[in-house]
Amino acid sequence: MTCCASVAYLGADLGRVEAIFLSHGHPDHYGGMPAALELATRRRRRVPVVMHRTALRERMWVWPGHRGGRYRLDPAVLRSRRAAPRFLEGPEPSLDGAALFLTDIPRRTPYERRRPGGQVLYRAGSRWQLDTTPDDGALVMYLRGRGLVILTGCGHAGVLNTVREAVRLTGVPRVHALVGGFHLCGAPRRRIAATIRDLKKFSPRWVVPSHCSGLEFEAALQQAFPRGYALDMVGTEYSWAAPGAAV
Repeated sequence: MTCCASVAYLGADLGRVEAIFLSHGHPDHYGGMPAALELATRRRRRVPVVMHRTALRERMWVWPGHRGGRYRLDPAVLRSRRAAPRFLEGPEPSLDGAALFLTDIPRRTPYERRRPGGQVLYRAGSRWQLDTTPDDGALVMYLRGRGLVILTGCGHAGVLNTVREAVRLTGVPRVHALVGGFHLCGAPRRRIAATIRDLKKFSPRWVVPSHCSGLEFEAALQQAFPRGYALDMVGTEYSWAAPGAAV
Protein backbone atom coordinates (compact mmCIF):
# COMPACT_ATOMS: atom_id res chain seq x y z
CA MET A 1 0.00 0.00 0.00
CA THR A 2 2.87 2.39 0.80
CA CYS A 3 4.37 1.86 -2.67
CA CYS A 4 1.00 2.44 -4.37
CA ALA A 5 0.26 5.52 -2.26
CA SER A 6 3.67 7.03 -3.01
CA VAL A 7 3.33 6.41 -6.74
CA ALA A 8 -0.12 7.98 -6.76
CA TYR A 9 1.06 10.99 -4.72
CA LEU A 10 3.96 11.61 -7.13
CA GLY A 11 1.72 11.19 -10.16
CA ALA A 12 4.02 8.55 -11.65
CA ASP A 13 2.66 6.29 -14.37
CA LEU A 14 4.30 2.91 -13.82
CA GLY A 15 2.37 1.60 -16.80
CA ARG A 16 5.07 3.22 -18.94
CA VAL A 17 7.86 1.23 -17.27
CA GLU A 18 9.74 -0.95 -19.75
CA ALA A 19 12.14 -2.65 -17.33
CA ILE A 20 12.91 -2.87 -13.63
CA PHE A 21 16.50 -3.00 -12.34
CA LEU A 22 16.84 -4.53 -8.88
CA SER A 23 19.93 -3.07 -7.23
CA HIS A 24 20.29 -5.95 -4.73
CA GLY A 25 18.32 -8.36 -2.60
CA HIS A 26 17.74 -6.33 0.56
CA PRO A 27 14.13 -5.76 1.69
CA ASP A 28 14.29 -1.96 1.59
CA HIS A 29 14.99 -2.33 -2.14
CA TYR A 30 12.77 -5.23 -3.20
CA GLY A 31 9.92 -4.70 -0.72
CA GLY A 32 7.77 -2.78 -3.19
CA MET A 33 8.34 -5.19 -6.05
CA PRO A 34 4.93 -6.96 -6.00
CA ALA A 35 3.01 -3.67 -5.96
CA ALA A 36 5.29 -2.11 -8.58
CA LEU A 37 4.83 -5.10 -10.89
CA GLU A 38 1.08 -4.92 -10.49
CA LEU A 39 1.05 -1.24 -11.44
CA ALA A 40 3.47 -1.74 -14.30
CA THR A 41 1.55 -4.62 -15.86
CA ARG A 42 -2.01 -3.33 -15.77
CA ARG A 43 -1.91 -3.29 -19.55
CA ARG A 44 -1.41 -7.07 -19.47
CA ARG A 45 2.22 -7.32 -20.34
CA ARG A 46 5.22 -8.76 -18.56
CA VAL A 47 8.03 -6.49 -17.43
CA PRO A 48 11.70 -7.58 -17.49
CA VAL A 49 13.27 -7.58 -14.02
CA VAL A 50 17.06 -7.31 -14.39
CA MET A 51 18.99 -8.60 -11.40
CA HIS A 52 21.88 -10.73 -10.15
CA ARG A 53 20.90 -14.26 -9.17
CA THR A 54 22.29 -13.88 -5.64
CA ALA A 55 19.57 -11.30 -4.96
CA LEU A 56 17.48 -14.38 -4.11
CA ARG A 57 19.71 -15.40 -1.20
CA GLU A 58 18.26 -15.84 2.26
CA ARG A 59 20.04 -13.31 4.45
CA MET A 60 20.17 -11.70 7.86
CA TRP A 61 21.89 -8.70 9.43
CA VAL A 62 24.33 -9.24 12.29
CA TRP A 63 25.87 -6.87 14.79
CA PRO A 64 28.25 -7.66 17.67
CA GLY A 65 26.17 -9.72 20.10
CA HIS A 66 22.98 -9.45 18.05
CA ARG A 67 21.37 -11.05 14.98
CA GLY A 68 18.49 -9.56 13.04
CA GLY A 69 15.59 -11.29 11.34
CA ARG A 70 15.96 -13.38 8.19
CA TYR A 71 14.76 -12.09 4.87
CA ARG A 72 14.58 -13.14 1.23
CA LEU A 73 12.96 -11.98 -1.98
CA ASP A 74 10.19 -14.50 -2.58
CA PRO A 75 10.97 -16.28 -5.88
CA ALA A 76 7.21 -16.65 -6.39
CA VAL A 77 7.11 -12.91 -7.12
CA LEU A 78 9.35 -13.48 -10.12
CA ARG A 79 7.44 -16.57 -11.23
CA SER A 80 4.22 -14.63 -11.49
CA ARG A 81 2.73 -13.78 -14.85
CA ARG A 82 3.77 -10.17 -14.31
CA ALA A 83 7.56 -10.58 -14.14
CA ALA A 84 10.08 -11.68 -16.74
CA PRO A 85 13.26 -12.15 -14.66
CA ARG A 86 16.57 -11.70 -16.40
CA PHE A 87 19.54 -12.85 -14.35
CA LEU A 88 22.98 -11.32 -14.88
CA GLU A 89 26.27 -12.63 -13.53
CA GLY A 90 28.28 -9.54 -14.37
CA PRO A 91 28.16 -6.21 -16.21
CA GLU A 92 26.01 -6.12 -19.31
CA PRO A 93 24.71 -3.43 -21.70
CA SER A 94 21.04 -2.64 -21.06
CA LEU A 95 18.28 -0.40 -22.37
CA ASP A 96 19.18 -1.12 -26.00
CA GLY A 97 22.83 -0.39 -25.32
CA ALA A 98 22.16 3.04 -23.80
CA ALA A 99 23.29 1.98 -20.32
CA LEU A 100 25.56 -0.46 -18.55
CA PHE A 101 24.27 -2.40 -15.54
CA LEU A 102 27.09 -3.34 -13.19
CA THR A 103 26.94 -6.38 -10.89
CA ASP A 104 29.69 -8.53 -9.39
CA ILE A 105 31.71 -5.34 -8.98
CA PRO A 106 35.33 -6.22 -8.09
CA ARG A 107 36.47 -5.17 -4.61
CA ARG A 108 39.85 -3.69 -5.46
CA THR A 109 40.01 -0.72 -3.07
CA PRO A 110 41.62 -2.03 0.17
CA TYR A 111 39.60 0.11 2.59
CA GLU A 112 36.32 -0.88 0.88
CA ARG A 113 36.70 -4.63 1.38
CA ARG A 114 34.56 -4.57 4.52
CA ARG A 115 31.28 -2.70 4.86
CA PRO A 116 30.99 -0.29 7.79
CA GLY A 117 28.56 -1.05 10.61
CA GLY A 118 26.59 -4.30 10.76
CA GLN A 119 27.45 -7.20 8.51
CA VAL A 120 25.23 -9.53 6.47
CA LEU A 121 25.20 -13.32 6.47
CA TYR A 122 23.62 -15.57 3.84
CA ARG A 123 22.44 -19.15 4.07
CA ALA A 124 24.63 -21.66 2.24
CA GLY A 125 22.97 -25.02 2.80
CA SER A 126 22.82 -25.56 6.57
CA ARG A 127 25.43 -22.90 7.36
CA TRP A 128 25.55 -19.10 7.42
CA GLN A 129 28.45 -17.34 5.69
CA LEU A 130 29.60 -13.74 5.41
CA ASP A 131 27.86 -12.09 2.48
CA THR A 132 29.78 -9.71 0.21
CA THR A 133 26.60 -8.69 -1.66
CA PRO A 134 27.79 -9.67 -5.16
CA ASP A 135 24.36 -8.63 -6.45
CA ASP A 136 25.07 -4.99 -5.55
CA GLY A 137 24.30 -3.11 -8.75
CA ALA A 138 24.77 0.26 -10.41
CA LEU A 139 23.39 1.71 -13.62
CA VAL A 140 25.90 3.64 -15.75
CA MET A 141 25.07 5.99 -18.62
CA TYR A 142 27.27 8.21 -20.79
CA LEU A 143 26.32 11.83 -21.30
CA ARG A 144 28.03 13.04 -24.46
CA GLY A 145 30.55 15.78 -23.77
CA ARG A 146 29.99 15.56 -20.01
CA GLY A 147 30.99 12.13 -18.77
CA LEU A 148 29.42 9.26 -16.89
CA VAL A 149 26.23 9.36 -14.84
CA ILE A 150 26.44 6.59 -12.23
CA LEU A 151 23.35 5.54 -10.26
CA THR A 152 23.97 3.25 -7.29
CA GLY A 153 21.53 1.35 -5.12
CA CYS A 154 23.34 1.20 -1.77
CA GLY A 155 26.93 1.05 -2.93
CA HIS A 156 27.68 -2.11 -0.94
CA ALA A 157 30.55 -2.81 -3.34
CA GLY A 158 32.12 0.50 -2.31
CA VAL A 159 31.82 3.94 -3.87
CA LEU A 160 35.32 3.90 -5.35
CA ASN A 161 35.08 0.29 -6.49
CA THR A 162 31.87 1.18 -8.35
CA VAL A 163 33.25 4.33 -9.96
CA ARG A 164 36.51 2.67 -10.97
CA GLU A 165 34.73 -0.29 -12.52
CA ALA A 166 32.41 2.02 -14.48
CA VAL A 167 35.41 3.97 -15.79
CA ARG A 168 37.34 0.80 -16.62
CA LEU A 169 34.51 -0.81 -18.58
CA THR A 170 33.41 2.28 -20.49
CA GLY A 171 36.83 3.81 -21.08
CA VAL A 172 35.37 7.19 -20.05
CA PRO A 173 37.56 8.74 -17.33
CA ARG A 174 35.24 11.61 -16.51
CA VAL A 175 32.32 11.38 -14.06
CA HIS A 176 29.55 13.94 -14.48
CA ALA A 177 27.21 12.73 -11.74
CA LEU A 178 27.34 10.17 -8.96
CA VAL A 179 23.89 9.55 -7.49
CA GLY A 180 22.50 7.08 -4.97
CA GLY A 181 23.20 5.32 -1.70
CA PHE A 182 26.86 5.10 -0.73
CA HIS A 183 26.51 2.99 2.44
CA LEU A 184 28.97 4.84 4.63
CA CYS A 185 26.71 5.30 7.63
CA GLY A 186 28.81 4.54 10.69
CA ALA A 187 32.08 4.64 8.73
CA PRO A 188 35.18 5.83 10.63
CA ARG A 189 36.61 9.26 9.86
CA ARG A 190 39.70 7.76 8.26
CA ARG A 191 37.62 5.87 5.69
CA ILE A 192 35.45 8.91 4.95
CA ALA A 193 38.56 11.03 4.40
CA ALA A 194 40.12 8.41 2.10
CA THR A 195 36.89 8.13 0.10
CA ILE A 196 36.70 11.91 -0.38
CA ARG A 197 40.38 12.06 -1.35
CA ASP A 198 40.05 9.35 -3.99
CA LEU A 199 36.69 10.55 -5.28
CA LYS A 200 38.16 13.99 -5.97
CA LYS A 201 40.48 12.39 -8.51
CA PHE A 202 37.46 11.81 -10.78
CA SER A 203 36.27 15.43 -10.38
CA PRO A 204 32.52 14.64 -10.42
CA ARG A 205 30.42 17.69 -11.32
CA TRP A 206 27.54 16.44 -9.20
CA VAL A 207 27.41 14.23 -6.11
CA VAL A 208 23.95 13.33 -4.85
CA PRO A 209 23.92 11.05 -1.78
CA SER A 210 20.77 9.13 -0.96
CA HIS A 211 19.74 6.84 1.89
CA CYS A 212 22.39 4.89 3.87
CA SER A 213 25.15 7.31 2.86
CA GLY A 214 25.56 8.53 6.45
CA LEU A 215 25.31 12.05 7.84
CA GLU A 216 29.08 12.35 8.39
CA PHE A 217 29.84 11.35 4.80
CA GLU A 218 27.13 13.62 3.43
CA ALA A 219 28.62 16.54 5.34
CA ALA A 220 32.08 15.67 3.99
CA LEU A 221 30.72 15.53 0.43
CA GLN A 222 29.08 18.92 0.81
CA GLN A 223 32.34 20.44 2.01
CA ALA A 224 34.43 18.77 -0.72
CA PHE A 225 32.01 19.51 -3.59
CA PRO A 226 30.15 22.69 -2.55
CA ARG A 227 29.08 23.61 -6.11
CA GLY A 228 27.90 20.15 -7.08
CA TYR A 229 26.34 18.76 -3.92
CA ALA A 230 22.64 17.97 -3.69
CA LEU A 231 20.85 15.88 -1.08
CA ASP A 232 18.56 13.35 -2.70
CA MET A 233 14.88 13.17 -1.74
CA VAL A 234 11.93 11.01 -2.76
CA GLY A 235 10.27 12.29 -5.91
CA THR A 236 13.23 14.39 -7.06
CA GLU A 237 13.92 14.34 -10.81
CA TYR A 238 17.33 15.09 -12.33
CA SER A 239 17.95 16.25 -15.88
CA TRP A 240 21.46 16.50 -17.28
CA ALA A 241 21.81 17.40 -20.94
CA ALA A 242 24.69 17.07 -23.36
CA PRO A 243 26.22 20.38 -24.58
CA GLY A 244 23.89 22.05 -27.06
CA ALA A 245 21.03 19.60 -26.47
CA ALA A 246 17.54 20.80 -25.72
CA VAL A 247 16.14 19.76 -22.32
